[in-house]
Amino acid sequence: MGRQAIKDANPSALVLGPELGWGAVCNGQFSNYMNLTGSYWDIVTVHYYFDACTDPGIFMDTGVLPYLQGRPVWMTEMGWNTCDPGYWNDGELSQSSGYYTMLDAFQARRYYWTAILGYDLYEGGGCSWSILRPDWSNRPAFGTYQYFIASYP
Repeated sequence: MGRQAIKDANPSALVLGPELGWGAVCNGQFSNYMNLTGSYWDIVTVHYYFDACTDPGIFMDTGVLPYLQGRPVWMTEMGWNTCDPGYWNDGELSQSSGYYTMLDAFQARRYYWTAILGYDLYEGGGCSWSILRPDWSNRPAFGTYQYFIASYP
């Protein structure tokens, strides 16, 4: 088994997984998978995007938390594509609003949800998932991230 090989190579290494997307949480596959393999993971990992089945707080509280088996969870992928005009009819402002919503949900659940990673920091080209523009200037979502880092150490 992969877990044993990792632990044999480095007993203090943490094994993360199953790295499933929001669809698997929403359709029940995540719960089934965790019932079968939950003991393999030191930290459980999931992804969330705003086209998911529900808002991020409910998603985590009802779709993820009940199946963690006492393990922490990391959201290893989340974001908003700036091509989507969303709530504000402006992709960058909608991305920032999405980041605020996610980080606010995270902050209230840090007792079990211990890390969150945005997708992604930079990519060249026009609109994208990145929180930096192609010229490396900050999109509003970058400032939202900075605000949460400064406000909630």
